[in-house]
Amino acid sequence: DNSVLVGKNCFVFDSVFGTQASQEHVHEETARPLLESLGSGFNATLLAYGQTSSGKTYTLGSGNSAAVPDDQQGIIPRFVNGLFRDVIYPRQHEAEVAIRVSFVELHNEDINDLLDPNLFDKARSCSPITIRDDPQQGVIVTGLKQVEVRRPSELLRCLEKGAVFRTTASTNMNDSSSRSHAIFTITLEQTMRSSGDVVTAKV
Repeated sequence: DNSVLVGKNCFVFDSVFGTQASQEHVHEETARPLLESLGSGFNATLLAYGQTSSGKTYTLGSGNSAAVPDDQQGIIPRFVNGLFRDVIYPRQHEAEVAIRVSFVELHNEDINDLLDPNLFDKARSCSPITIRDDPQQGVIVTGLKQVEVRRPSELLRCLEKGAVFRTTASTNMNDSSSRSHAIFTITLEQTMRSSGDVVTAKV
């Protein structure tokens, strides 16, 4: 039975990974199936939610991946390598492919661009970041810096660079707990060589 009863509320879930589940297994079951649809122009979302020290950073692999052994790499490094290997590189003969990333932090009432080199210099920072609802595109964040990348290492470097600037504070469970929500976005834009059509997807 894939449901759990909490008080009077019943919650349904797809699956649960036990304590012995490997990082590779979690990635293969949750993130890898999204690759093909992303290449076809469908958006996707990977969301980690949980209390402090529950394992979000470890599972996603949003820390310094260079210092982590291969078998302990989280979802994001595995997904990024698969994205280039299985989607981007094979499509380059039929399309011009551009990959851009952005990294935003939501902390209290503030929206911070973690890839803005002038993040802490408000006088020199980029244009103000705003969130608006677009009838065609849904919720849009404007004013964010987007960095174009050409290989997995460049993409992961942006993730690591932005993570350094996240707002942290000490808690009883974690000395450097993130005190904010963060959204790292990869935009994949394909311009077809034969027709000129543009296919865009975000994850």
